[in-house]
Amino acid sequence: MFIDDEGRHHYRRLLREACLESDIAVHAFVLMDNHVHLLLTPPRSEALAAAMRAFGQSYVQFLNCRHGRTGTLWQGRFKSVWSNMVVTH
Repeated sequence: MFIDDEGRHHYRRLLREACLESDIAVHAFVLMDNHVHLLLTPPRSEALAAAMRAFGQSYVQFLNCRHGRTGTLWQGRFKSVWSNMVVTH
């Protein structure tokens, strides 16, 4: 998923842009070599799915173009879990 630091930086840029456009709050993220963990709060449930789809597709196109590969990167749909956790600043 992440071959080098440029890929990690690009993923973070796309995530930031998608979350800003959809008014999704980013509380935390961890970028592992082969997967990510995100703690996000969307204003509406459908906003999260749309943002994940848009920026996920953009990242796969970037990665494929940059590294001369084709096809998908993700094994399946992203997994989301509803939580009543309260995050305070």
